[in-house]
Amino acid sequence: MKRTRRNQTMCLALVAAAMLGGPGKAAGEELPDDARLMSAVELHGIYHDKSWKWSEGAAYLRDEGRSFIAWAGTGESASWAEGRWILTDEGELCLKGEWHSRTGVYPDETCFVHRIHEGTVYQRREPSGDWYAFLTEDDEESDAFTKDDLVSGKLESIRQTLKAGMESEEASSLAEAGDEQDGEGQ
Repeated sequence: MKRTRRNQTMCLALVAAAMLGGPGKAAGEELPDDARLMSAVELHGIYHDKSWKWSEGAAYLRDEGRSFIAWAGTGESASWAEGRWILTDEGELCLKGEWHSRTGVYPDETCFVHRIHEGTVYQRREPSGDWYAFLTEDDEESDAFTKDDLVSGKLESIRQTLKAGMESEEASSLAEAGDEQDGEGQ
């Protein structure tokens, strides 16, 4: 149980690091006092049917069914997710889904709040992330977003890598259990 909780924490930390490595200026920027919360309609315009690129991964937010798919990390630390994305008139985007890693499947909900001031969108991870300039009015098709699906093509290879790693671990565990039983019989 202890190992599983630690693995879950490590998986979610990797995902958070990938998400926070996205666009924008340095974290901890001053949020202008008169920046206002963005509406769900405004947020929908930013995210729908687009890939959001992270430093080590991406999410594709489909408008149909408000579903998302994502990947983060590489090699043995790779993970993938599927779930739903939710917008609020309090400026929030939440990604609620299940992340699949080599160590298991973990539910997660990550939310970001958005404010806008003079054409610049500021974002922070809830509940206590730092504000940073996320997008400007010139960023229709930016380094952070594209209408191309950057996730679907990569998911199958990540699933196969994770499946192979899990099968290898299971075989090692069975071999270790067999060695222990052999030792008891002597």
